Amino acid sequence: MRRLFLRQEQRSGSFDHVLWQFAAAAGNRMNRMDVVGIGAACVDEQMLVRQMPAEDQKENAESLRYQVGGPVPTALAQLSRLGCKSHLLSAIGDDRQGEYVLQNLREEGIQVLPSSVGAGVASSVAHVWLNVASGSRTIVNHPASWNHVCLGTEERRALSSCRLLHLDGHGGEMTVEAAAIVRSSGGTVMVDAGSPKSATEELMSLADVFSFPARFADQFLQTTDPEAACAEVCRRGAGAAVCTLGDAGARVLCAEGEFHVPAFSVAVEDTTGAGDVFCGGLAYGLLQSWTVKRSVTFAAAAAAVKCRGMGNRKPLGTLQQILSLCGECRFAGAGAAVCTLGDAGARVLCAEGEFHVPAFSVAVEDTTGAGDVFCGGLAYGLLQSWTVKRSVTFAAAAAAVKCRGMGNRKPLGTLQQILSLCGECRFAEL
Repeated sequence: MRRLFLRQEQRSGSFDHVLWQFAAAAGNRMNRMDVVGIGAACVDEQMLVRQMPAEDQKENAESLRYQVGGPVPTALAQLSRLGCKSHLLSAIGDDRQGEYVLQNLREEGIQVLPSSVGAGVASSVAHVWLNVASGSRTIVNHPASWNHVCLGTEERRALSSCRLLHLDGHGGEMTVEAAAIVRSSGGTVMVDAGSPKSATEELMSLADVFSFPARFADQFLQTTDPEAACAEVCRRGAGAAVCTLGDAGARVLCAEGEFHVPAFSVAVEDTTGAGDVFCGGLAYGLLQSWTVKRSVTFAAAAAAVKCRGMGNRKPLGTLQQILSLCGECRFAGAGAAVCTLGDAGARVLCAEGEFHVPAFSVAVEDTTGAGDVFCGGLAYGLLQSWTVKRSVTFAAAAAAVKCRGMGNRKPLGTLQQILSLCGECRFAEL
């Protein structure tokens, strides 16, 4: 697995019981450029219909509307609503549609890198048929030429300083070079592979997170099994694989394990851009150094909030709205419960599951203050962003070390003593 997720496993863990509201404070720490996105930007001309017309048939639209689409711009718009700063590199013409795209990006606070706009280039336009009865959509796109787009001085400077690069595969070999620049600077590379493109294979091997819909698995990997698709994506070099399954949620394979994250149940009005918003939410979680599981859960909530409204800008959720949906549907009340049982250990219920952590077997001289020391050890684990299970195990070891001596001060263990007991009794490496 890639460096990001090995680092998370060692430092961040999957401490999902921390109250989601703490994320708001974390978001305020973003003071420099967080994200560079490279991907298609287009004008969506949306026709809202009651039913899709059959081939060679006509259907009257109930309404017509315009919006700026594209996986990366929409993901960046969601990130902007969450307080992140971003640059976009795309293929945009100097025509009327291009000015509409640029105006929208300015309104969202997304900075456009210099080589994006090409003289005499026709901007990308997509015709979107939106079924208002089901929320489904059918899209026909006329893409813009990327021949004028390049990695100039400004583009390279942005890539070298960003924390995360978000790609949709447009741009070919240029995006491979961009990913290499970000990786060499210690940044995270995330790919949203909506459909196979010329550089997909190379980007897969460079991606810390490779997100893709089920249709991509069928088209590119020749499998309809999400688990098999995730395994193949990781086999080809991605650090983590996220297979999105629409209202069935997402299947994930990463260093934390293999698991399913269900979709949130909401009243759906429009699914347009839901996958793009999902990736925006996922990128936000990674920027917070959350675990993959927590990031994907947050991403699913962000997509659900968007689906409650029409379009891909107006219904984008605020941090509070997304966290609120997470809390309403997943975490009612306390984030985690730890019931201490003396020499029988502790029983734990949290987002990681329900499990028992046994006590350590030591020669006991005095149990005075053992529970207090347990809580001190637990707090230490939380400060390290360890998983709940690891934190509780460390806490049990700290209490056991204390019980080997008299009083509640002199026998308090050093970090090395506690880790040593953990290693002797539970695991070779904490």
